[in-house]
Amino acid sequence: MQARISGPKRFHMKVGLTSREKLFENNNVDFIFDENNIWTWFEFRPWPNLQVGSFMLTGDSIDYANADLGEMTIREPFASWQLGQHFNIRLSTVFQTLDVDGGELFDAQLVDLRMIYQFNIRSKFALTLQGSDITRNLSLYNDVEDLNNQTKDFGIQLIYSYKINLLSLMYLGYSDNDFQNDNLSSVQKNERAIFAKFSYMWQF
Repeated sequence: MQARISGPKRFHMKVGLTSREKLFENNNVDFIFDENNIWTWFEFRPWPNLQVGSFMLTGDSIDYANADLGEMTIREPFASWQLGQHFNIRLSTVFQTLDVDGGELFDAQLVDLRMIYQFNIRSKFALTLQGSDITRNLSLYNDVEDLNNQTKDFGIQLIYSYKINLLSLMYLGYSDNDFQNDNLSSVQKNERAIFAKFSYMWQF
């Protein structure tokens, strides 16, 4: 069940209620959970070149780590800003928590920032920054093998793309990734790459 609302400045909003049965198999045992949640999504343009909005959800969700039912809260605000004809900035974030008997099982925060400069119809430059920060209460997990109390991840990707013709594209790029967990006292670089790619679509 859902309802829709529209208003000035291209305002659009949806509100919904979801109720469902969900099957989960754990150690060859089937569990059936009743999930009920309420969600809302909206977006609007305070200025013609700026779009902002958010998705939000709260309600039941399966605790897959312990084969039980918990209470999930999700917030996903986002924004897109067009600066002139060539430059665009897009920001999306996720804030998610799961509460179970005994407290908060985990708290996850994700960020995705993308900046694109379009030189012309053939070429563009894109910078992507992505990060995550996840905190877990290990005392609430039945199995803590390979789990950390906190993990952080941060990545950068730079890509220049050039459209040679309608069927051919060339990419040049660089990426690296930083990581931290309970065994590291600070963020450490664990991946770095320079890459090039050429793609062509054959027509018969």
